[in-house]
Amino acid sequence: MKLRVHPERCNKAEDANLEGYYKALKAEGMPFAKDNSDKYGPLTPEQLTQTLYEFKTKQKTSPMAQLADLYLWPICMGGYHASNRPYQRLTDDGKLIDCHIRKTSGRCSDPNIAALRMSNGRPKTQKASDVSVEAFGRPQRRSRGPGPTE
Repeated sequence: MKLRVHPERCNKAEDANLEGYYKALKAEGMPFAKDNSDKYGPLTPEQLTQTLYEFKTKQKTSPMAQLADLYLWPICMGGYHASNRPYQRLTDDGKLIDCHIRKTSGRCSDPNIAALRMSNGRPKTQKASDVSVEAFGRPQRRSRGPGPTE
């Protein structure tokens, strides 16, 4: 599996920092204490070198970068600050998959808690057939090609 890393451009200093982090991951591996992180099975520098395929920044006009701004950033922030206004709007409007997974609480769950429940792509406490994705339309078949180049 190859991973292309295409962050949105910021400024020269931050772009250089991001590229430096990318290169350091490939050369030195994960920046965590080995004695604490071994139980999580972090990738070795060799595995990271094989996996991390390309680093290229995207312009602010990139549709994928704009999508990340609209969805991914609030989702990430919501894991730390559930009161984050864009995250709250996504949950209130039922735009996150967590909002469509049946739960006893009837509320959208915290992304970190949802991630902990996941095992092999299925929630541990629910059957896959209990997951409702009707708001997202029909599932689309994914191509096995290298992915978008933008």
